[in-house]
Amino acid sequence: MNIFKTSVLLVVVLLIATITLNRIHLPSQSRYKDIEFSASNVQKHINIMSTEPRSIHHPIAREKVRLYLGKELEANGFKVNYIYYDSVKDRFGQYMNIGNVYAVSDPIERKPESYILLMAHLDSRFAKRVKGEEVISLGAADDGYGLGSILEIVRIMSEKRESWRQGIKVLFTDSEESDLEGIRYALKRDGHIFENVGFIINLEARGVKGPALMFETSPNNERVVELYKKGRQPFSYSLTSSIYNILPNYTDFSLIKEDFAGINISVIDNLNYYHTNLDNPENISLRSIQHYGVQLEPIIYEYLSNPIYANPEYLSEGNSSYFFSLPFLGLFVINKTLYLIISIAFLCVFLFTTYLFKRQNRLSYNNLIKFTTIIFLFLVLMSAMAYGAARLSAYLNNVEYSAVNLAYVKYEYWIIGLCIILSSISFTYLYIKLSGKKSRYRTTFLASGILFGIIVSVASHLFTGDSLLISLPTFMAIFAYFLRLFNTNGYVRIIFPALSLLFLIPIIYLLIVALTIGALFIILPLILLFLWTLIPICDAILRDNI
Repeated sequence: MNIFKTSVLLVVVLLIATITLNRIHLPSQSRYKDIEFSASNVQKHINIMSTEPRSIHHPIAREKVRLYLGKELEANGFKVNYIYYDSVKDRFGQYMNIGNVYAVSDPIERKPESYILLMAHLDSRFAKRVKGEEVISLGAADDGYGLGSILEIVRIMSEKRESWRQGIKVLFTDSEESDLEGIRYALKRDGHIFENVGFIINLEARGVKGPALMFETSPNNERVVELYKKGRQPFSYSLTSSIYNILPNYTDFSLIKEDFAGINISVIDNLNYYHTNLDNPENISLRSIQHYGVQLEPIIYEYLSNPIYANPEYLSEGNSSYFFSLPFLGLFVINKTLYLIISIAFLCVFLFTTYLFKRQNRLSYNNLIKFTTIIFLFLVLMSAMAYGAARLSAYLNNVEYSAVNLAYVKYEYWIIGLCIILSSISFTYLYIKLSGKKSRYRTTFLASGILFGIIVSVASHLFTGDSLLISLPTFMAIFAYFLRLFNTNGYVRIIFPALSLLFLIPIIYLLIVALTIGALFIILPLILLFLWTLIPICDAILRDNI
């Protein structure tokens, strides 16, 4: 490869990566002039609520926070009820008393037919052991972010009450950290809380920083996602909802998502702080909190003021859809039927293009099978090495290995970065050895990557119900593959790897912070799968020939 052209391409890739990561790392408080939400106001609430632990083992502290929340809601015109449940058995087999805070506010001079329900939990995590030391969370992020953000939203919306057509309900649940007892008892004994609720927003925090990700929706989510799009800087992928459904994680929303339209939002960056003494007011991220607000404020106002939502069943009546975020370009929603048609169309283009390349003697079916087999085995080898690196890291840090929840590993991101760099260099070397100087081998290499991408995409759809993570980069690769049939200028084709990078960089970031180093054996082969098509496309651009 030409050294100058290669250097230029690397600079472009690094520039795209830097700008993209900066885009998802978050809005400042002054960025959107029409947004009134203030992370500084939320911080004041957090500082008051997180002076001491408020876990299930701290009833006095929980009561203080419960009364503070009720007082703030009442100050904004809400009718507040403290709903207590006695003799609740906690996860340790002991009995305790818990209490939810439930509040309602109606439009001026009218009884609404529909309500939006804002939810967060008021308890913090009880003590846990981290490397032999017992630590306990102050709940500044989990769930101070949710509590404080709802109080700030309530303040803003109450000032616009004259434009409401729907009402607001607020439910702050207790004992979420102990088997979701607060929401369980609310559903069992106080069903009136959920009467005429047409939309639910549940706010959580798994970590303390990063973008506020809308990571889960209710079924039949097409209309829900269209409403979510009205928020500023939306950040979401339908894949995360599919993955979350198969992981052993739960929130209050888990028990109600099948019956009510709604969304679940959380930050997920830095698991080392999650449920520990590091979840305290000193470590909160104002930019992360602001991201909750810039998304939520327009959504909630739209629901309250638009008469279309007067029917509480409206958002539940839509179809299911796929969706994904692209930095700078927003959120894209694809109907599942349309997505199926597009997928079949791209498959036909790939098969037709491969047939033409074979007719022109620019591709060999034998080499296509050979390359696919060799690189698949290489990916298996890299996955095994990544698994070994993760297990060794857990051992050296004296923590129990977990495939999706491995925290407290020192230099975690350095290890992940080193593994990605070394495996990418090895993969590039393999490409050079297999493709050589023959254009037909480079074309075959690209075709093998697309073929394997299609196979993995189908498997992903069968396993998780969503395949966008694989299929979208594969679609871009098929575009570039098709253009190799024509005398298209090499630099015109750069749009396809550029769009792929815009899509993939945030996804890779999410996978790393959400699944941790324990899942490196999954993350690393995925990155190499993307390189399987990106490298030959970029090579063709550098050579500027077909």
